Amino acid sequence: MLALAGFSVVVAPIAGQMIDRLGSKIPLLTGALLLLLGTGMLLTFQKDSSLLWFLLIMSILGMSNGFNNISMQTALYEQVKPEETGAASGLFQTSRYLGAILSSSLLGIAFNTNLDTAHLHIIAMICIFFCLLVIVLAARFPGKTHRLQQIKNS
Repeated sequence: MLALAGFSVVVAPIAGQMIDRLGSKIPLLTGALLLLLGTGMLLTFQKDSSLLWFLLIMSILGMSNGFNNISMQTALYEQVKPEETGAASGLFQTSRYLGAILSSSLLGIAFNTNLDTAHLHIIAMICIFFCLLVIVLAARFPGKTHRLQQIKNS
């Protein structure tokens, strides 16, 4: 877990610089693609895999986390009127908590009887479906220029 958290912290400033230059869309897509890559790599993890392989997987998932956390928060503020920021932030946090509850429930169901790589791979396959959904949503997210045009037209 240290690799996941560490790479998330290291990548966050890079994501912030990308957001400043390009807006949230490209970092969101980058984070989503890294999430798909890391989740796909979980399918290659076996009980005899090396610790280094596991650290690499966790590092890529950490990079995804670093890109996604800051990008989602910035995207929220790019797309919401200032007077709606409080309500939007509340809905954003509620969505995050619901996602955490659902993922914890999925882990509880999958690892109820056995904590093994077969069940890990089932979780990874389910998560790949959600990764693809996240990539589609990130690709459909309006870019920085779209929001600037909205402000100018207001």
